[in-house]
Amino acid sequence: MFTQFMQAQIRNGSNNGSNDSGSTPTSSTPSSPPAASSAPPAPSGAPPISPATQGMVQDQAKSTPPEITSAKPYEGKLNTETIVTADLESIIMPDGSNKIYMAAWYNGKKAKLFDITQYALNSDAMLADFWLNLINENQGSSLYFHNWAGYDAILSLIPLVGLHEHGLTFDPIIQNNQIISLTVFQEIKGKKRKVLTIRDSLKLIPGPLGKLAKDFQVETQKDHFPHYFLLNGDVSKTLLYAGPLPAYEFFEPKRTTLEDYADMVKEFKEKDWKYLEVSKKYILGDVKAQYQIIIKYFNTLRDTFPINPLGLLSAPGTAFKIWRTVQLFAFIK
Repeated sequence: MFTQFMQAQIRNGSNNGSNDSGSTPTSSTPSSPPAASSAPPAPSGAPPISPATQGMVQDQAKSTPPEITSAKPYEGKLNTETIVTADLESIIMPDGSNKIYMAAWYNGKKAKLFDITQYALNSDAMLADFWLNLINENQGSSLYFHNWAGYDAILSLIPLVGLHEHGLTFDPIIQNNQIISLTVFQEIKGKKRKVLTIRDSLKLIPGPLGKLAKDFQVETQKDHFPHYFLLNGDVSKTLLYAGPLPAYEFFEPKRTTLEDYADMVKEFKEKDWKYLEVSKKYILGDVKAQYQIIIKYFNTLRDTFPINPLGLLSAPGTAFKIWRTVQLFAFIK
C-alpha cells in the first residue's frame, strides 16, 4: 500500500509539482509534433523534405533547453514566523538498524518532545502522535530536518503517510530518488489546505550541525551523545540507564574529541549520567541550534541579496536564484 501510494505521489509530483528551488523552469511544448502529412508544401523548386529529415528537426526542437529567465528582485520583508525545526533520536541496534526512541520540534517560542517510554516502546505510535501534534500546533509552517532526505524521511515517513484517516494528502518533490521536500495537505471543512511543508536544511546549508553552530556562532551549541551505547541489546534497559558516563568508544570520534570527553568526565564525576535525561537535553539542543542557524542564514541572505530565501530547497538552487536576480536581471534590464 505504501509503495503504491508513493509511486502515485511521485507521478503526481513530477507532473504537477512546482517549486522555487532555483531549478530551470520548464517551458510548455506541444504534446506531439505535427504529422508529416500536415506540413505545408515545400517552396516551388525546393527538394521535398524527407520524413527522416523532418524527424531530426523535430527531435532537435525537443532537445532545445528552455530559456533561462531573470528573476525580479524581492522587495518585501522576510517572514520567519512560520519556521519550525525537528529532529529524531535513535538507538543503533546490533544488526545496524535504527530504533527511533525520541522526537522533538521547536518553533522559536515553544518546544515539544516525545519518547517511546510513553508508548510501550512503540516507535510508530510515538511518531504518529509527533506528526499530529506538530501539524496541529504549527499550521502552515515550513518544517526543517537536518538530513530529512537521507535519514529522517526514511525513518518517519510511514507513520506520517499512515495518517490519511485525518484527511492528509501529500505532494513530494523527488530528486535522485530522495524526497527533498514534502507538502502536506489536509481536508478541512471540505477544503484542501496546505498545513505543512517539510524540507531538508542540510541541502540548503551543507555541513554537520555541530560545525555549523560554531561557524554561525549561534547561542545554542551542539552537545555530545554516545549513539552506540546499548545495554546487552535491550532498549528498555538502555533507556532507563543511570550510572557512570559511558566509555569513549560509544561516542563518534568525528563529533566528540578526547578533549570533549574529558570535559564530560569532569561534569559527571559526582553525579549519574542518565540516558533519557541526557537524550532530552541533547535533542532539544539540536532543534534549537538548527533553528538559530536557519534564521541567521535566511536573514543574512536577505540582507545581502534581493531575494526571498524561503521556499528554496538547496544550496545550488539558492546560488542560481541569486544569479538570476542579481546578475541576469541587471544584464537584461
